[in-house]
Amino acid sequence: DGVGGDAAGLVAPLETVPFEPESLDLAVSLLSLQAMNDIPGMLVQIRRALKPDGLFLGAFAGAGTLSELRECLIAAETEFYGGA
Repeated sequence: DGVGGDAAGLVAPLETVPFEPESLDLAVSLLSLQAMNDIPGMLVQIRRALKPDGLFLGAFAGAGTLSELRECLIAAETEFYGGA
């Protein structure tokens, strides 16, 4: 059934979605799309692999996220230690 301890893993070249068209009910990408060179191309491949009523859940850092994080860390260090 493809589930369990003996199931073989799937290894695919980077930036490819190696599934047949309309073969997936669910695709999940957590913090990995930002590492791709062609995000729109990856989204097209994912959509192609999803069944018509399939669901894609994705999360990735948006524009400005890391600069906001850096500013928060500097503000916290300044408050606690008097400077960064």
